[in-house]
Amino acid sequence: MAAPKTIQTSLETLHRLRVRKVRASQEVLDHVEFLQEKGVNLKTKMGDDYWSFLEQLTAASLDLGRDDVAEDCLNQLNERFPDSPRVQVLYGMRREAAGDLAGALKLYDAILEVEEAHVGIWKRRVAVYRQLGDTKRAVDDLCHYLDTFYTDVEGWLELADLYASRYELSLF
Repeated sequence: MAAPKTIQTSLETLHRLRVRKVRASQEVLDHVEFLQEKGVNLKTKMGDDYWSFLEQLTAASLDLGRDDVAEDCLNQLNERFPDSPRVQVLYGMRREAAGDLAGALKLYDAILEVEEAHVGIWKRRVAVYRQLGDTKRAVDDLCHYLDTFYTDVEGWLELADLYASRYELSLF
């Protein structure tokens, strides 16, 4: 039997998911809605963690089609961190969620011109190319990324998956 939800357990769960980089979108929104129902001022309660929480909430909102929540988060983040590449990644993710994959790629390209070593952008580009079915471009980008970030185990696993999917397609 699950323990009853409390303000403290909800805050701890959100923190744990954020630190472990677990993308449990519905769980994030459920805890946020619970905290809002309880009247918790998240900005005050979380302190400096509030900004990384907003990133977490933005991603969860985009995953679940809650554009209103994502837009509010993006506005707050952009006001606090104008021209931040991390915030720009979230704007790109919003474009992806809206189906504007070409627009997302243009935004990601512009960010890479300024900050070529931005890990998140490289990973988002690979995800977009996969969504477009452009396995060759996804592989090329991932190889370029892994030339710099060669210790990224997830990147190597992604590359293996891409190669496996290309091989499967060639069998038929």
